Amino acid sequence: MKPALWALLWVMLTPAVAAACPVCGTAQSENVRNAFVGSTVFLSLLPLTLIGGLIGLGIWHVRRKERERSRDDAASRVPAE
Repeated sequence: MKPALWALLWVMLTPAVAAACPVCGTAQSENVRNAFVGSTVFLSLLPLTLIGGLIGLGIWHVRRKERERSRDDAASRVPAE
């Protein structure tokens, strides 16, 4: 038999392997379920927050450089007396 067919047969005959996920029913109390949901939300939002922070930092840096450049240009246009 092909290896993929053996793997499918093994998965079909061992349903206990599929129930090994801690979120799939082993969380019996409300506190444990809330902890799973809270950690899932935290881990889902963490990369988005980091990416948003890096983008915001880049935008801030570019705007600061543009302000400095426009300030330097304005100072160089002032006629010397």
